[in-house]
Amino acid sequence: MRQIDKENKKSLHKQPVFVAILMACFGDVILSNSLFQNIKALYPDAKTVFIVDKPWYEAAKYQKDVDEVYLFDKRGENNGIGGILKFIRNFPYKKIDYIFKIYDNFRVDIISFLFHPKKIIGKKYYNYDIKVQERHANLLKAITDREIKNFPITYLSNNEIPTKFENIFQKDKKYVALCTTTKQDEKDMPIDTAAALVNILNENGYEVIYTGAGAKAKDYAQKLKDFGCKFINLTNQTTIFELSHVLRNCTAAICADTGTMHFSYANKVPTVCVFYKSENLKEWAPRKELYPFTTILSKPSEAQEIYDAFTKLTKELTENKG
Repeated sequence: MRQIDKENKKSLHKQPVFVAILMACFGDVILSNSLFQNIKALYPDAKTVFIVDKPWYEAAKYQKDVDEVYLFDKRGENNGIGGILKFIRNFPYKKIDYIFKIYDNFRVDIISFLFHPKKIIGKKYYNYDIKVQERHANLLKAITDREIKNFPITYLSNNEIPTKFENIFQKDKKYVALCTTTKQDEKDMPIDTAAALVNILNENGYEVIYTGAGAKAKDYAQKLKDFGCKFINLTNQTTIFELSHVLRNCTAAICADTGTMHFSYANKVPTVCVFYKSENLKEWAPRKELYPFTTILSKPSEAQEIYDAFTKLTKELTENKG
């Protein structure tokens, strides 16, 4: 066994503190959950702490085996060296055993160094030949020889409908969540494909709930309206936690390759994962053995192909339940 395993044997009364720092985006925050589940599986007495950028608090807070979440407001009060020092002073844990830097950058390097942990684990321990979810979890191999498991991401929410959306969901209707925009234009669902897909779903008795955040998603929703599409527009209207409830009350979600895609299957929602950059499949596509309620499409040529994948997935899940 490596260092931490020996220490745990010598000092079982001491609660080791594991800190993961991630300043990246929604999807990466979600994909880090397997790391935390592995920490708790191997070191049940450990305290797990997740430091994330301010917008992703709810994405981190409700993950399985994350004990505490602290916000680093890199665009606000924690901006610059002064902001970093303020964060360090206010951080409650002064004796940290291990820090996992999920994606190195100057800011994360400085924070990690100033915490003075026993060990900092960063990019030199990454295996870039495996999927991102596994890559994050396997950072633990830097401190243990024990088996690292590929745990399914688990988001701890429920199926309650947020009060402000109670009038949207009706028991006699079926809903499909649709997320079409990403941070890279080449990963977005073409607008004509999305418009045709909304119409096909409507024709087959489904209400479409359009989700997204930011100006790009807002503009995209307006273009769908210009196409004459009928849908419920929740762009920029949900918190991350509220989005989990919305997704859980849908028959399924159809998502481009973005954070909402990972969030959807983390909530165990049947998800059609639509990839327009085939090279992203290796790193970002979910594994079917972990998420049997997902299906993956690479560069679909038309809306009917996406709808057919959706109907096949939901039919298979219904038959398996039976």
